[in-house]
Amino acid sequence: MLPGNVSGAWSQLLPEYQAQTGYDSYMNFWGTIRSVSVGAVTPGGDNRAVVSLTYILKDGSTTSESRWVQVVGDKSRLQIAASGT
Repeated sequence: MLPGNVSGAWSQLLPEYQAQTGYDSYMNFWGTIRSVSVGAVTPGGDNRAVVSLTYILKDGSTTSESRWVQVVGDKSRLQIAASGT
């Protein structure tokens, strides 16, 4: 969904996480990204996983990070509840 549909991805965040992140900050970050790829995904317990992400920025540079992500919900709808580095 990202970076092409930032508004759609925003709706996949729990309201509490949206409040913590801030819409403008979220939009500004994703506005700098041309593409993102997911590498290794390692289970981390408590509905968490550690994800290796590589971003290609609009200026052509590349950056990577490992980020933990926690999801909640059921098979019909999962939402991101929290995330961090």
